Amino acid sequence: YEKMWLYYNFFQPVMRLSEKITQPSLFPQGQPFRITRRFDQARTPFDRLSETDAIAEEEKEQLRTLRDQVNPRQLRQEIYQLIDHHIFLLPPAVPGKTEDVYETLFAPTESQKGEGAMVTLSFERMASLR
Repeated sequence: YEKMWLYYNFFQPVMRLSEKITQPSLFPQGQPFRITRRFDQARTPFDRLSETDAIAEEEKEQLRTLRDQVNPRQLRQEIYQLIDHHIFLLPPAVPGKTEDVYETLFAPTESQKGEGAMVTLSFERMASLR
């Protein structure tokens, strides 16, 4: 998360809904109305913030300096490397071995409940959904 906020706030543009119009339908058999949505120009959250007076000019300048020091391509690669690293650190994962995640969910687990009473947790309901 330490690196993701930099990427999403400085380099990932977002389109915001600027107008939503509900119009009656032209076809009686279809839906009774039609919704038209209009979006504004895609901009990064930092660019949107810079256009407001929500923060002081000194803070804006510090954030601009930080944005200019970051290489977006390198930052994105670092994020993906960290994600891959953390996925392989999960308990049932073994590097280089493919496992069925559903098999690990259906193993019953015992847990303490209150004063010495054991509770068995299982995901039998999940098995019927699969």
